[in-house]
This record gives sequence, structure tokens and C-alpha cells, in this order.
Amino acid sequence: KQWYQRRVRGDKEKRVVAKAIAKKEEVKVIGEEQKLRMRGLTPRERCLLAAEARMASEVGSRGSISGLCENCGTGLDGLVPFERLQFKYCSVTCVREHKEAIS
Repeated sequence: KQWYQRRVRGDKEKRVVAKAIAKKEEVKVIGEEQKLRMRGLTPRERCLLAAEARMASEVGSRGSISGLCENCGTGLDGLVPFERLQFKYCSVTCVREHKEAIS
């Protein structure tokens, strides 16, 4: 019974190691594909991709870039929001109204 258990454990370990090696090779292939794709881009396109990646990481860290106005609930998509403390607003009027409401 013990030799069988050792053999099964050894087989499982081999499968885990094989999966890890396959994953590393897959990541390496993906990296090479990205390098080839980047070589064909102009510097301006590369900058645009980098900016998009930064925006995507910013969305992940803060929840979302756009959202809703704290006072009236209007969507802030496409707007540059007004900010006060940690709140975001669609207009100066909303900033004033919310300031009065919370004080």
C-alpha cells in the first residue's frame, strides 16, 4: 500500500511540474507575440497603448474613474468631475449644495 501511495504522489507531482513548465512556455510565447506586435507600431501608437494600460490599472485600483455625482446622482461619464474631499460632482452647484447638506 505504501509503495502505491508514493507512486501516486510522485505522479501528481510530475503533473504539477509539467503544468508549471507548460504555463511558463505559454507566457514566453505570449511575450514574444507582444514584442513582434509592438515592433510594427509607431511610437505614438505605443504611447497610446501605454496610456490605456495605465488607465485600466487606475480603474482597477480606484474602483472606477467615472461614477455618479455625490449630490444629484448624474453620471460623470465624459465629464471632468469637480472634486472636494473624496467626493466627485458634476457641477459647482452640486459642490455647494452637498457642502451645505453635510455641514
